Amino acid sequence: MKKILFLAILFIGHHANSQANMYVAKNSSAVCLLDSIYGFNWDISSGSYTSSTKNYSTYTSYNDVASTQQVTFNGTNWTNSFNEIYVYDVNHQKIQVQSQNWTNNSWVNSVKQTFTYNLSGDLTEQVSESWGLNNQWQNNYKIITTYDVNHHLLLQTNQYWNGTNWVNTSQASYTLDLSGNILTNINLSWDQSNTVWFTNTKKTNTYDASFNLIAVLVEQWNLQYSNWSNSEKYTYTYDINNNKLSTTRQTWDNNISSWVNQTKFTTTYNSTNQLTSTLWQNGVNNAWVNYQYNMSTYNSDNLISVSETQLWTNNGWLNWAKYNYYYDCGATGLNQISPTKQFKFFPNPAHTTLFFETEHESTLKITNALGQIVKNETTNGILTVSDLIPGVYFIQVYNEKQQLLKTGRFIKE
Repeated sequence: MKKILFLAILFIGHHANSQANMYVAKNSSAVCLLDSIYGFNWDISSGSYTSSTKNYSTYTSYNDVASTQQVTFNGTNWTNSFNEIYVYDVNHQKIQVQSQNWTNNSWVNSVKQTFTYNLSGDLTEQVSESWGLNNQWQNNYKIITTYDVNHHLLLQTNQYWNGTNWVNTSQASYTLDLSGNILTNINLSWDQSNTVWFTNTKKTNTYDASFNLIAVLVEQWNLQYSNWSNSEKYTYTYDINNNKLSTTRQTWDNNISSWVNQTKFTTTYNSTNQLTSTLWQNGVNNAWVNYQYNMSTYNSDNLISVSETQLWTNNGWLNWAKYNYYYDCGATGLNQISPTKQFKFFPNPAHTTLFFETEHESTLKITNALGQIVKNETTNGILTVSDLIPGVYFIQVYNEKQQLLKTGRFIKE
């Protein structure tokens, strides 16, 4: 298995997509998996970077993230810090993430998150549990979400565990336009004493002709006057390639009845639309003052290679942190094209036939919502589905070596 080393940066976190650490090399067309991340801090006294952290990832045979682990450097030795273990269902949907911390030379459970989906694959419930002093999992909080028929988020309810029951804390409701863009987001808080919801904040979104989000107005509900009052405002600009160029945050000052600058992020991109720099500035006395600068470079395969963070100190930029990437680019060992272009299917929903846009003969495995295989055949672009009963089905695409290339979902009507 060929291992290619690169310098780069990426913080490991919880991934909504189980294959979020999978990339496609531009030139070799190999699938590259994020193997590890090395972090460094700037040592002012020596004028050089010193080791700080290492993050490692492992994967299942389907290239789903199986675990992540971080070790830290104490100046002399590397020691374990934390790890996360991922569990998936038969459709490669993440159903559990368990976190552990390294304590007294052993791994100790910390947090467990459990994810539940409906038959359409929409995330409907997320439950967080904490490891208690009695060495048992204890409920912490729950997030419940509902969707429309087009799988757009409509309502999110947050609850906490009071030791006996789940208790409401907050709720967010969404309205959308015909394209599925969120127009408004109204946030409610739960009044436990009166057992009623009361209005808190509202966010109103504005889009340009390319459906780029260009403005977000945040308003607070004024209970005394029963109206909305300005709170925050976000504005965004884009280039001709729809890359976000700037993000500006302002807050409303009632004393002067005007918007006041708070933060601004200005970004640049290379010729392949990869993010190369982010400048963070704070609003001070009606002027933008530098605060933080992030720089990223990429290799010939458009994989991030170096990212460094600098802080504005004494009217100059001071190195702060750097992260190095290591990729494993031999996971699949075949000539591929980008998964985003390799596999598209239509129509969806389908009645009798599914058509696929693919440049290679592929094996398709179709499973129903129960994980049962209902079709397993090779195709060059056409699949008959008229014999399937109506419902939601999941597609897995394999190459000639039976290695998973892509997953998808369709509805049979």
